[in-house]
Amino acid sequence: MLVRRALFVFACLAFASTALADDKSVCVAAYSSAQDLRAASKLVEAARELRTCASASCPAFISRDCSTWLAEVESSTPTIVLSAKDDGGKDLTSVRVEVDEAPLADHLDGIAVAINPGLHHFVFHFDGATAVTDAVVDAGQKNRVVDVVFARPRVVRPQTRVVTSPLRTWGVVTLVAGAAVLLAGSASGVAAIVEKSDHCVGNTCDVGTLSTLDVEATLSTIGIIGGVVLAGVGVALVLLGKPHTVHMASRGLALSW
Repeated sequence: MLVRRALFVFACLAFASTALADDKSVCVAAYSSAQDLRAASKLVEAARELRTCASASCPAFISRDCSTWLAEVESSTPTIVLSAKDDGGKDLTSVRVEVDEAPLADHLDGIAVAINPGLHHFVFHFDGATAVTDAVVDAGQKNRVVDVVFARPRVVRPQTRVVTSPLRTWGVVTLVAGAAVLLAGSASGVAAIVEKSDHCVGNTCDVGTLSTLDVEATLSTIGIIGGVVLAGVGVALVLLGKPHTVHMASRGLALSW
C-alpha cells in the first residue's frame, strides 16, 4: 500500500515537472517572439504574445518584463473606428470589412479596433457593392475614424432618336412619279379608244387614223407598264426606308449594387 502511494506521488511530481517545463518553453517563446514583432511594428501580434508571457505561471523575470512591455505596446497600438453611411447619411451596420486583403470585421458596431501603425487599404462590402479607402494610422493614435459612403446607383435613362432613311424619301418620289406615268399611260389608252370609236367602224379606219392609234396604244402600254414598275419600286423603297429607333450611347455612368 505504501509502495503504491509512493509511486502515485512520484508520478504526480513527474507530470507537474513536465507541465512546468512546457509552460516555461511557451513563456520563453512568447518572450522572444514579442520582441521581434514589436521591432517590426507588428504591435497587435506583439501584444498577443506579451499577454502570454506576462502570465504569473511564467518565470518571474519574464512575467515582469512582459507586463511592462505589454503596457507600453498597448499604449502605442493605434485603434480605428469603422464607419459606413449611405448617401442620405444613414449609418450602415451590415457591412463586411477587409484590411490589406485580410478579414477585419463582419459588421460595424462603432467599437474601436486595434491595428498596426502604417498605411492600410480598406475594402467595405455592403449589399453587393464595394467601397475602398486608404488610411495612414500613426502609432499611438486612438479612435481614428475610417469611413466610406455608399452612393445609391444613379439611374441613366436610355436616350433614343427616330432615324428616317433617305430611301423612304426616294421611295415617295418614285411612287409619285410612277403614279403620274401610270396616269399618263391610262390617258393615252383612253384617247386611243375614243379616237378609234370616232374614226373607225369595226377594223376599218380613216386614212392616217390607224398609225395614230398605234402610237397612242404604244404610249399607253409603255406608260402603264412603266408606271406600275415605278410604283412598285417606290413602295419597296418606302418599306426599306421605314423609320427606326436608335439607342444613343449615354455619357453618364450607371452604378449598380
